[in-house]
Amino acid sequence: MIEVLIALFVKHFLADYAFNQIPSNKHIYGSQGSFRHLAIHMSWCFPLLIWLLPLDLVITATFIDGFIHYHLDYIKSKIVHKNDFSVHTRRIITGFDQLLHLLTYVLIAHIVTW
Repeated sequence: MIEVLIALFVKHFLADYAFNQIPSNKHIYGSQGSFRHLAIHMSWCFPLLIWLLPLDLVITATFIDGFIHYHLDYIKSKIVHKNDFSVHTRRIITGFDQLLHLLTYVLIAHIVTW
């Protein structure tokens, strides 16, 4: 399970930070930029997990991650976009969003290694 978590954490860093395309208009459901961001996440998820899990579980993990990640990003972006929050409040919202992403990876690791 720890190897799967590490792979998902690395994927998250690569997709959200190293290869993040700003702006992505993640606050607009179905925007081209939000789908590009989703594609980056899913395209890194697959190769990092294929060395650790059978193909069917890699596909399952990739789709669970994509679905949840997309919707978490949309909700967070929608909340932040339509409100004039202080820098501190934005940091709290972004930190909570990141926590939810990490907890998603714990859930995925549990599902695929159970």
